Amino acid sequence: MPQSAKPFRRIWPAQLALVYNVMILISVVMNLSWVETRAAGGQYTDFPISIRILYLFMAIGTAILVFYLRKLTSDRVTSQT
Repeated sequence: MPQSAKPFRRIWPAQLALVYNVMILISVVMNLSWVETRAAGGQYTDFPISIRILYLFMAIGTAILVFYLRKLTSDRVTSQT
């Protein structure tokens, strides 16, 4: 494996963390019970609509970030070979 491709092998934990964050954000938007202790400091048993809307926009932004990170990774790997 070329030396320049090694850093991109280390990106997958960041991608996994971002996907987990998107799951939490979407769960808040859907007001699922499992996320009550994990989001907004665990202070809500029912998330207000303002937080749910804010988390929706954060989920969209994070999903776009995951998309571009995957695209950057695949572009770099294909250009190296």
